Amino acid sequence: MLSAIEHIFNYIDEHTRCQQLFKKIAVQFEKGKAAFP
Repeated sequence: MLSAIEHIFNYIDEHTRCQQLFKKIAVQFEKGKAAFP
């Protein structure tokens, strides 16, 4: 069994990874828009 603290850290870690992924997608989208005005 994971402790509550481990659950919280795992949740934060997943959330951070999702945010980083969204940022990468946003950057790619901006580059694409710049490349194809």
